Amino acid sequence: MIKAGMSGARINTAYCSFEDYDKRIEEVRNEENKLDVKIPIMMDIKGPQLRILTADPNVNYSIKQGIVFPLGFYEDSKELKSSSDTDIFLNYNIKDEIKEGDTILIENGTIATRVLENNGNLYVQVLNQGDGIIKNNMGVNVPGRYLDLPHLSMKDEQVIDYALKNNLDYIPQATQKKIKEKWN
Repeated sequence: MIKAGMSGARINTAYCSFEDYDKRIEEVRNEENKLDVKIPIMMDIKGPQLRILTADPNVNYSIKQGIVFPLGFYEDSKELKSSSDTDIFLNYNIKDEIKEGDTILIENGTIATRVLENNGNLYVQVLNQGDGIIKNNMGVNVPGRYLDLPHLSMKDEQVIDYALKNNLDYIPQATQKKIKEKWN
């Protein structure tokens, strides 16, 4: 790819392990040496993602259009477990940012819900059947609502430490303020 004009390498940290990063960086550096060129490497920080968490990751929850179910909020300081109210949670506590009438989309919008009530848990109604199940780690989006999620996850911070220790060239601009606050 370098011979065809590649002028930089991007490592997407959303899908790899640190061992994978090592291998990719080594491949780029080896090719740099062979071809006597400099190829900058950028560590692309994943950032926060709103996701479904379930009390038991091995259990899928059947849904159908019109069903109403409670959606709780995971608190980082507590162990995730079933309560009398719900087995399904969001991975960030955003209860103060969600309003009745808001739409919550699950799994790229394949499951659309509407917030009927917000009283510590959200009570949401399924607007479409989607794929018929809700399971652990499905992605969530709340269109039209700004959510105050942390800019950097714990893994993001580990990736930044890794990038700095390995003298990599770039980390995306969106994280620069947080990097300066912590690493300067």
